[in-house]
Amino acid sequence: MTEPTTTGTAAILLKLGSVFPGVIGAAIALRFNTADLSARKRISAFLASIAIAHYLGGAVVEHWALAGMVAEAAKLAAGLFGLSIIASLMAEVPTIVGQLRRRYLGERP
Repeated sequence: MTEPTTTGTAAILLKLGSVFPGVIGAAIALRFNTADLSARKRISAFLASIAIAHYLGGAVVEHWALAGMVAEAAKLAAGLFGLSIIASLMAEVPTIVGQLRRRYLGERP
């Protein structure tokens, strides 16, 4: 006979279950992402997208009192769009930093 699941293990599995839709959304978005990012930036965008899906998606779910599959779909959508937003921002950061450097520090020789 197997041992019953402890409350600690159950809590961990519950938390992982709430993150799972965001992971799936981020993975789908990563597959179809066309931004020219290095492997490190792609991994960073993937992890940031999971965080966006978990926190922003969770906030949307709580704000509109969504339940069940609708809540999971909201988190998945947050993961999908989160990766697109993060990847676009990461692609533009070098340009923005260069513009700020030229504006405040002047042109480099």
